Amino acid sequence: MGFTRTYRNFQKRIENAANLEDLDSALAEITRSIGCDYYALGHHVDWSEERNKALRLCNYPQTWVRFYDDNHLGSRDPVHRAVGRTREAFLWSEAGQYIEFSRTDHRIMELAHRHGLGEGFTVPAHMPGEIQASCSFAAVPGRKLDDDGLILARLIADDALKAARRLVGYREFIEQMRSAPLTRRQRECLAWVAAGKTDWEIGQILGIREGSVRRHISGACARLGAVRRPQAVFLACRGGAISYHEVRCAR
Repeated sequence: MGFTRTYRNFQKRIENAANLEDLDSALAEITRSIGCDYYALGHHVDWSEERNKALRLCNYPQTWVRFYDDNHLGSRDPVHRAVGRTREAFLWSEAGQYIEFSRTDHRIMELAHRHGLGEGFTVPAHMPGEIQASCSFAAVPGRKLDDDGLILARLIADDALKAARRLVGYREFIEQMRSAPLTRRQRECLAWVAAGKTDWEIGQILGIREGSVRRHISGACARLGAVRRPQAVFLACRGGAISYHEVRCAR
């Protein structure tokens, strides 16, 4: 079957998905067809939160999913952090081109390998008003990814992400925001961040230590599924956790 015909068949299968279950099934079939073993499509949030309503479709090894969630790796995942730095698709082995790998990052990748995830390929999704998301395909350790399969994966990822938006819309986004309320201090710190204040200045204004300010902002980012402060401010305003009035008053 020709490359173009194969892609069009995949595309049609995804476009015909009537619900997330259909999309999940289509991704499973497509993953096998492009020479991969696993796929994951969804928002980048802390999945240890029981009330989290964001989107996640994946067939990763269950032992890894449980370990990932139990250890709050959603906010520390090096692949997710790399997604925050680029709009281009990349191999997991190339993530170091976008972020500086720490010992923890290397450890996370090593643990993923031990749980059955080898090389992977991730396509970022950056849409205004959305939590950061991506679509990934991966193979078992020792299996080389096929070049033609990666081209198809790049094309299919965009279609799958588009289908997910069509099937979910902003409903899940809003529910996720409501399920992750910020503490009073987290809201105050984010409002002052939006006003352009430094951590030291925020500490002086609120009467708390600079380290406490960083901790409150980090906690807000984790609850909102944000990888950077500007994104956290935007998501907090978008979801109603802080108001534009609060930001203006903080200036």
